[in-house]
Amino acid sequence: MRRPFGFLILPAMMLLLGGCAEQAMHIDAAKRLEPTDAAGAVEECKKVLKDKPTDFEANMVLARCLQKLNDNAGAEEAYKNALKGDPKSVDGHIRLGTLYLSRKNTDEAKQEFEQAVYYDNKSVPALCGQGQVFEAKGDMASAVDKYRDAVKADPDSIDAHQTLALALGKMDKFDEAKVEIEAVRKLKEAPPKAKP
Repeated sequence: MRRPFGFLILPAMMLLLGGCAEQAMHIDAAKRLEPTDAAGAVEECKKVLKDKPTDFEANMVLARCLQKLNDNAGAEEAYKNALKGDPKSVDGHIRLGTLYLSRKNTDEAKQEFEQAVYYDNKSVPALCGQGQVFEAKGDMASAVDKYRDAVKADPDSIDAHQTLALALGKMDKFDEAKVEIEAVRKLKEAPPKAKP
């Protein structure tokens, strides 16, 4: 019986691709560890970032793990480094904006959500993020406008309708809020749509 040569594939790939395969291996390990072992995932990310400090994927995993470990300053730095690797990442801008918003840095959050909307003007999380910034600044009317934009961008988004309903309720616009709550109910009862 012949012995398979599969065990040679990974070392051969690493020789041919240089550090790319090794970096991918560390990123995969970090993603596997992220849900249960944030500290272990951080170590795997650092192995990649030692050679490539602006690697988008490694920085994004690192930032999420650092947030789980309550290291918001480290998470902020990792998100910024991720955006150096991919400045047009809508997800990167949204996550950094959300981090800023959680720290009550509304001006920085506003900039990040604006960037996210610039790159994807139909992004419900980005539009809702803009609304949350307005809400944090006490401007409920502008917040509601942004939440309405989110509903227009994706009428099937339960999150957009719920966020709008809550904001309308805060403004004592209960009849309008009921319309949004009814839209949520219908969306939850509707059969799932086939993905294109």
